[in-house]
Amino acid sequence: MPINGIQYTDTEIASLPPIIGIEQAARVLGCCGRTVTRMCEGGVLKHCKAGNRYRINRDSLLAYAGLEVSR
Repeated sequence: MPINGIQYTDTEIASLPPIIGIEQAARVLGCCGRTVTRMCEGGVLKHCKAGNRYRINRDSLLAYAGLEVSR
């Protein structure tokens, strides 16, 4: 569950930018940021690093979560 216990609604998920941060990804998945970091490090999610921060590919995240959002 996210640290603050708040997950995105369907409308918010549909409006996510193409590249998102750890905390945004955690809210989508309903887990903590550390779990998302481990998923990136393990190659589960497509991502890149900007400095020491992970940036996650939205479509990869949604596919992993089994969510389909029409655009």
